[in-house]
Amino acid sequence: MKIKTTCPIGHCSARLRQALAIEEEEALCHRVRIRREVKDEKRSRSKRWTATARFDVPAPYRPSRLVSPDGRVSFHFSFETVSKAKGGKSVLTGGSRTTLLSTSAIWDHESYITREGAVPTISAALYEQYVERSRICDESAGVTAAIISNISDDPAERKKFWKAVQECERQAGEDRLAFYPNGLPPTSWLKLAGCDDLTAEARAIAKQLGNAPAKARKKVFLTVSESQAKATIKAARQALGSEFSRKAIMISRARAGRTQYRLNGEFPDAIDAAARLRILVSFCEELKRLRVMYTAVIHEPDEHNDERNHHFHIAIYDRPCAKMIGTDVWDFEYRVKVPGQHNRYNFPARQKKITLFSRGSSGKDFRDQGKSMIFALRSRFADLCNEELQRIGSTRLFDPRTFAEMGIDQTPTRPLGPKAAPLEAAGIPTVTGMTNAEIVWSAEFEQAKTACELNAKRRSKRLHKTEETIVLASETGNAEIARKLEQLVDRARTKSEFLDRHELSLEEYRVTLEMAWSRSDKTEETCDRIIKSLERGGGTKADRRDESLIRRRWDEASEFADFIHQIHLENSATVESIAGQVLSARSELVSIYNDIAQTRIELDAELANPVANRMAAEASIPHHNAGEIEPREERFRQLFEKILNELTVMAPSDANGVYTVPGISRQDLKLITDDRNKARAQARLASIAKLQAKRVRQALELQAKHGHDGLAALAGTHHTVDRALHHLEVYKRHPLVVATAQIDKACDVADAVCNDEPTMAISVKPVVVGSDHQTDTPGEESQPAKLQTVERNWVIPDQSEDRQKGIVEFADFIRTDSGVKIAKIDGRLEVDFSAADGGERISKIWADEPEVLQAIQDRYYAEEARRCPESEIVYPEAVLEFDYSYENDLSCERITIAQVMDLHPCYDASYQNAANSASNSEKQDDIASQMDRESAPNSDQPECGPMAVEPDRVPVVGTAQRVSEEELWYYNNGGGVGR
Repeated sequence: MKIKTTCPIGHCSARLRQALAIEEEEALCHRVRIRREVKDEKRSRSKRWTATARFDVPAPYRPSRLVSPDGRVSFHFSFETVSKAKGGKSVLTGGSRTTLLSTSAIWDHESYITREGAVPTISAALYEQYVERSRICDESAGVTAAIISNISDDPAERKKFWKAVQECERQAGEDRLAFYPNGLPPTSWLKLAGCDDLTAEARAIAKQLGNAPAKARKKVFLTVSESQAKATIKAARQALGSEFSRKAIMISRARAGRTQYRLNGEFPDAIDAAARLRILVSFCEELKRLRVMYTAVIHEPDEHNDERNHHFHIAIYDRPCAKMIGTDVWDFEYRVKVPGQHNRYNFPARQKKITLFSRGSSGKDFRDQGKSMIFALRSRFADLCNEELQRIGSTRLFDPRTFAEMGIDQTPTRPLGPKAAPLEAAGIPTVTGMTNAEIVWSAEFEQAKTACELNAKRRSKRLHKTEETIVLASETGNAEIARKLEQLVDRARTKSEFLDRHELSLEEYRVTLEMAWSRSDKTEETCDRIIKSLERGGGTKADRRDESLIRRRWDEASEFADFIHQIHLENSATVESIAGQVLSARSELVSIYNDIAQTRIELDAELANPVANRMAAEASIPHHNAGEIEPREERFRQLFEKILNELTVMAPSDANGVYTVPGISRQDLKLITDDRNKARAQARLASIAKLQAKRVRQALELQAKHGHDGLAALAGTHHTVDRALHHLEVYKRHPLVVATAQIDKACDVADAVCNDEPTMAISVKPVVVGSDHQTDTPGEESQPAKLQTVERNWVIPDQSEDRQKGIVEFADFIRTDSGVKIAKIDGRLEVDFSAADGGERISKIWADEPEVLQAIQDRYYAEEARRCPESEIVYPEAVLEFDYSYENDLSCERITIAQVMDLHPCYDASYQNAANSASNSEKQDDIASQMDRESAPNSDQPECGPMAVEPDRVPVVGTAQRVSEEELWYYNNGGGVGR
């Protein structure tokens, strides 16, 4: 389905796109391509407030973080290498970029990451417990910076260390031009040998490679300057034209000593400062085990970035180091002059580098550049973060794998980096930012398109199923029903065609509006944070200098946002009109689907109705008066009524056993075991056993929802409660009731054990699920225990201090966390924790808590509302205090009793009305469920959700709103997505 600009909403979206710097033709195909009219000029962070902002370029920020099918998210974790370069400088290599740095780059980086203001301060006692060092603590203030290093606690000593590393590592040699014989055929090499634009040395090498036998040809190196090497490659390309291969002649950079590795990663925003320090300490223990030297710090967000931007920096030197005994000299600094050679030295005390960082897992392939080691470090960091997230009951865990391995079908974006990110936040587009914006917003359009196509496919399948029913009705002679279904199908097709035309156009308009506001909103947010910091007396020196420019940039962003808002207001009449028609069409479709289901019931009743036929046959038998009933039959009937309502039928213990009734009198036992009644009695007991099991399951569900004490407190307030309490009392010997009691007792024991179980070794005060774990003020974290050498396995936190808070928190994340799945097992709603590691253990302890059971039911119906917004299956009683199906079961029981117990005809008359109504109700539910199963495609993707808009902006309706009682419940409980 593609948007046509001739439709009204299409014109509104086109008007918004005219205000943006994107290609119109690509946008019509739901792809975003930003117009790059001129080449981006190089800008520095210091000039971001003087450069011209471009708010018409969409910002590269996702509306929400991508989540895998099992509820996990990716995270930022970068690994960069710094090596020595010519002239004493350094070169930074990371990903696909290479940057030339100054000579002092590695100790400048040390000063940058440990600078005052970026590193949070914590209590000295807390730091000493974690790191077991207190020499850098400010004793007067009682606080210290969150810095961990095995080099030195003194910043001056650490700077001296990195200077020594820069001086003692291997110097870079000369660059060379490499000739690869297999890069060109011999004829091409001979052609280069005659090229006058090449140097004599290059022509000689080309001639050698062209004439040498295939097996004898080897790569040849030519030492030249960088400018000469580039000139040689250019001349060879011009001489050969399309025959030239860039793999034939390449510049081989001289290798120099590696001086520093740089690690940078993000912390989960749900954890507090103490948890972040625990993670960093444990991660540094891994580095310590590898025997590398490091300085690790935690950075907290400031006014220039998002409040969730808690991250770490680690500077690593991959050579084990130690001070020479009795000296202040590192062992790698100690050198001895080589006799007879100028400026050559040996380093007898220097230790070998750790090859895991520079080579592959085999220890041989240096081109692998430690990929396996990088992934191992990333995985270890994810595990440490997930341990802390599980301690607070969160299921949104970190996943170290790629998007493809996680099951996320989207192109990953590139990190903006420390230079581009501040520019993008100030409204200045960058090359990387524009590329990311194209990826992000194209994915948003594609998701909306996929959801709308899924809705259209569901509607089409429902219509197709109904058309098949019309054919069946016509072939069986039910012309009236066929005509009725044809009328309903015509109405449904009209509404479906209207939704097919306008659903996607509404979603396109919603995404376009979000894209138009994206950069101005981000810039307003950034400027607002800096201005508020300046008003409080904070901010950097540069911010105070540029305050007027920052305020002017805020005005520019606000002006552009108002411009988009004005376009939105002009479109609002058209958008609201069609959005209202879309809501009305969905509501009418729901009504039509219900009418179709009811008509299908009527057709089935005409084709075959065993219950009605049996009752009609029994009605033809002459009825007797009550006084004419045989005394033996009357006693037999009364006995089984007593068994049904007052005793418990026990199932056979083996295949050949019989049903038994504990507590029955000897006289009654003799009646049901008599040879004349035994077969009939066993058949009735089997049916009664099934009916009692159903009563028990439903009563236990109600008890699980309210708790035994809560259910007892509600006695007399509703007949459903009284009926459940009666069944629990009468059938207390039933195996299901006995088993439930044993499970509850086992869970109580497990709960008590968990309360006594030790928490993670690094913590002395356990984290209580649901308590205020997030700490905004540095230095106020919970006091952890000293580090112990025990295995770090996550266990259930101690709930003794505030168990009710933990229950409430657990119920809240069941309602709101996208990783939670609800499964219906044996008619009971349960939480599926296959995608939530560790949560299953909590659920076993709190599974029967009223708050948890209510949360499970709320989440189930909310997911049903999002999954099938137009389904004929609705839950009008979902918000009632008691289960609707339990109350409806009365009529079904009457039918079962009338059919199975083979009562005298005079007793069947009282059940006839109930049988007719219940039969129709059950068939309607069965047919509606069957149609929904047959029409639903094999996809778990929900339909597009409604869009909530800020109060000062005109609302735009999304594609999943509906007018029904279920919608009211769904929105009142936090359903839908917003801007």
